[in-house]
Amino acid sequence: MAAGLRRQMATTLAAFGIQVESMHHEVATGQHEIDFRYSDALTTADNAVTFRVALKAIAQKHGLYCTFLPKPIRGDAGSGMHVHQSLVYTQTGTNAFADPGDSHGLSSIARHFIAGQLAHAHGMCAVLAPWSIRTNASTPVTKRRSICAGRASIAPP
Repeated sequence: MAAGLRRQMATTLAAFGIQVESMHHEVATGQHEIDFRYSDALTTADNAVTFRVALKAIAQKHGLYCTFLPKPIRGDAGSGMHVHQSLVYTQTGTNAFADPGDSHGLSSIARHFIAGQLAHAHGMCAVLAPWSIRTNASTPVTKRRSICAGRASIAPP
């Protein structure tokens, strides 16, 4: 059922002009990953919203739920929607974030980009991830969300 549902989702996304690059089952029960092709910033933002709405509608049509909540099932692997970001010089097509001479391979532009995102992360979360979900009854509601950044996939402390 899951593979057929993912294929239906990919076909629907293609009808909206969203190119699916890959899709597969993930770690948790009922957890799946569908990756779509990047584009310019505005088109990608529109595609992300269309992606979420379309997948939720398809799941509902089959009596299922589609969620992008970070931890919908206590004790199971987390979910969510992550975004890979890049910046390219339009004249040359080269990666504006890369600096082979830097110890981490990051340009000054990349470092400023990361600093700006970290400085505004809590405000961006109000728009990008508006729903808070508690998975542990002992966690106070007032606890702030953790913001983290790293060179590899990492979980917040």
